[in-house]
Amino acid sequence: MNFPAQTCPHGRLVLLYAAFHYIMAFFQTAFSMSSDFSALLHQKISNADYRRIIGDNLPDLSDSEQRLLHDILQQFAFDVVQAQALAQAVLQQIRFDPDAFHIDSDDEDITGVCPHCINPPMPPLRDYLAWREKRG
Repeated sequence: MNFPAQTCPHGRLVLLYAAFHYIMAFFQTAFSMSSDFSALLHQKISNADYRRIIGDNLPDLSDSEQRLLHDILQQFAFDVVQAQALAQAVLQQIRFDPDAFHIDSDDEDITGVCPHCINPPMPPLRDYLAWREKRG
């Protein structure tokens, strides 16, 4: 592949300029989503402590986890118990390791099948969503 940096003497400047604009667009989008998220969080979660827990730990979530959390906030109304459960799910999601209970091959039982591989754990935010959908 032939990039501008390889074809023109000022190509590095062109690449740096393009990278700068790409990074700036990313941060503007992230900031916009962050302010929208903050407004949604204040609208949906009445308890200030739970809002703080969720907001403070938001940067530790992956992009897909943040989108899932945003969808959960948009989809449901929250009483104090449901808000507490959501804050707890966010804290658990940060520490969640899907392979934590995976049994290595030398630890397998006599069947040679790892129970973790048959029935892997559900991530906490997904579990919260399933709980809320089930309860209505």
